[in-house]
Amino acid sequence: MVGEIKNGKIRVKIDNETYLGVIGERKRKYIYLDNLETLYLSFVGKLEIKERKSFLSFEDLVTRFSHEDEDIFVRFLIYRDLRSRGYIVKKGYGEKIDFLVYERGDYPDKPAKIRVIGVDEGNPLQIVNLIDVLKFTIMSKKELKIAVIERRGEVVYYTLKGFIGGKLRENLG
Repeated sequence: MVGEIKNGKIRVKIDNETYLGVIGERKRKYIYLDNLETLYLSFVGKLEIKERKSFLSFEDLVTRFSHEDEDIFVRFLIYRDLRSRGYIVKKGYGEKIDFLVYERGDYPDKPAKIRVIGVDEGNPLQIVNLIDVLKFTIMSKKELKIAVIERRGEVVYYTLKGFIGGKLRENLG
């Protein structure tokens, strides 16, 4: 696929081919991709972004998107990991939840069942914020996972289940 930058957004023209596995917002004859989906598709070799008369490399895209989001590469590592496992992944909401993850076959008919908070190993995580998100997640009957990026770039997931005696309870997942 070949995409282009139009008004600061990445878009891919839809023709007679079916773009299976592409997550984006469809408007008329285009699919508009968010930055993480653009990086993912570029990384796996399914998308090239043309700007003027040349193509942008994956590294060019990371540099460009990092002006908007300084943690874009950390988020990309988590996004790539979830997508490579076959999940549909959408951007989270607010500053606390990074991703909404849909079980296989649920999207778009059912809501996301999993909420993910991404953390780079060694960076502090505010426990007060985590407790607020966990309470909201439990009330919504969803699952909360913390995705920790290890120094080697691998993603390890921890599932937070609830509280026992006022303390957070976690499961390795």
